[in-house]
Amino acid sequence: MFTAIRVMDGSYRTKGRRLAIITNGIGAGLMAVDRANDLHIELPQLADATIAQLRGLLPLQSSVHNPVDVLGDANAERFKLATELVIKDPNIDGVLVVFTPQVGTDDMATAEAMIALKKTTDKPLLLAWVGGKKIDASRKLLGKSQMAFFNAPESAVEVFYSLAAWQYNQQLLLQTPSPLGEMEAPDLETAQMIISTVLASGREVLDEVESKAILRAFHIPVTLTIRAQSVDEAVSAAMGLGLPVAMKIDAKGILHKTDIDGVVLNLNSLVQVATEASKMLSRAQERLGAENVRGLVIQPMHGKKSGRELMVGVGRDRAFGPVITFGYGGVTVEVFNDIAVSLPPLNEYLAENLISRTRVKKMLAPFRNLPGVDMAAVKAVLLRVSEMVCEFPQIQQLDINPLIADENGVIAVDARIVLAPLAEHARRYSHMAIHPYPAHLAQITQLKNGLPLVLRPIRPEDADLIALFVSKLSDESRYNRFMSTLKSLPQAMLARFTQLDYTREMAIVATVETVIGTEIIGVARFNANPDRDSCEFAVVISDQWQGMGLGGRLMNALFIAARDMGLSVVEGEVLSSNKTMLTFMKHMGFSITRHAEDNSLKWVVKRLQDPI
Repeated sequence: MFTAIRVMDGSYRTKGRRLAIITNGIGAGLMAVDRANDLHIELPQLADATIAQLRGLLPLQSSVHNPVDVLGDANAERFKLATELVIKDPNIDGVLVVFTPQVGTDDMATAEAMIALKKTTDKPLLLAWVGGKKIDASRKLLGKSQMAFFNAPESAVEVFYSLAAWQYNQQLLLQTPSPLGEMEAPDLETAQMIISTVLASGREVLDEVESKAILRAFHIPVTLTIRAQSVDEAVSAAMGLGLPVAMKIDAKGILHKTDIDGVVLNLNSLVQVATEASKMLSRAQERLGAENVRGLVIQPMHGKKSGRELMVGVGRDRAFGPVITFGYGGVTVEVFNDIAVSLPPLNEYLAENLISRTRVKKMLAPFRNLPGVDMAAVKAVLLRVSEMVCEFPQIQQLDINPLIADENGVIAVDARIVLAPLAEHARRYSHMAIHPYPAHLAQITQLKNGLPLVLRPIRPEDADLIALFVSKLSDESRYNRFMSTLKSLPQAMLARFTQLDYTREMAIVATVETVIGTEIIGVARFNANPDRDSCEFAVVISDQWQGMGLGGRLMNALFIAARDMGLSVVEGEVLSSNKTMLTFMKHMGFSITRHAEDNSLKWVVKRLQDPI
């Protein structure tokens, strides 16, 4: 913890997790490599230009690849020049220098070189100063200069991992995906009808045909699947689809068809179809009972040489709600256990990140004689599944396995969905740990002068616009809003104002297009009180945009958001001296009373069922 504090205090930041290691002791360097591999830190190939320059600088025996070995006799100048080249490499996000005292080395001069080099870069430069009491003096110098130095290479790697994780988490904080993306709108009506029909019949497990119909409603490509209740119908279906075909059992309550020998692939003749259909029906009726066997499903084989088998799934965690999984697919999915998980909602960034955290990611790129798969299509499936679990809290489990991906796109070969009835009086998106961006609250209107106006919930990326908005307020407006004389919002307050938990707070911004681009000209916000029935609000309008009807539009949008959250009372504090705001509050239907604790304030309250 103390090491992390020192590193963060030294303004060490990284934009990624690609590390380069430079050492004069290859043994100590490989200790860093091993720890990096344990933590899945990338040790990338250096750029060709960097390698060429290192070859011109270092002795012939040196290794110019990552890790870079500058050899045991490296003086301070060799260390400095090699580190300078590597830290400028575009493939590198941070550099670890591992120093060991040997014949010809100068720990003090090398430390001074690293201190000077740190001032020339914004990439993290970490130092592993290995050598006991022999190098105590140079360690003290590094400490005085606020350098990130460590006694062991593994500790330095762990700190870089923490820096990369911190940067990654900051990126996650900025992600506020909408429940529905910008792709073609799904057919929610058809999906809802299927789900309602299944639950009304007393079932919870959708069969393959029903599951694929849900996927189709969300524009996920699926294989054509035909039901067959008898051997003759199976043969007819195979004739219509064309050989070869796959055959699967269609039975009640079966989650994994392969567990009961309920899948046969690559049937290349109608005789095979008839024979296997007869065997499969007999076997299933014997094991499950005839009353539980609905028949068979027949579908064309999809077995391109370049296809990769993937798995996309949804599970339910008691604490976090729906969880999206992605990884290696097929019947050996449990054997390889190559699964990454993420909480919905997803956007492009989060979907790509989910894919990148699996080992199968490397198989999706071109290798040997196989072309790379259509990554946009793979990400689209993840985004569609995210939409599905956002809009339908009834979905408890979903498995698309295998999802075949190749250079031409993706197709879901098999799918299974398990449902549960919706809890009574459940709020929208209350089943999710992360509330999606409430895009349904956005609206386009206009001011009294006819100027187009956008009212929408605030996003994390609005931080710079909010800072500009506050800086343009008059001293009086700032004081009326914040009850202080601050001139600008500190970074922590900007983050607090723009990174919302949409389950218990809301901020609606009003934006217009001006000569400088998009500009925020008003903000109204509320925070729900612990009683979950009332909320405390605040509103502020840019001085030059007052008197144009903006306040009323913002407050009405805030009332809609409060009702959407199930709140019934909006209340707040207003300075007694702010006569303009008090008049506006009366116009909006608020009751105004004396504040119970401060004579300089008024307490304003509006019940949302009251007329405006």
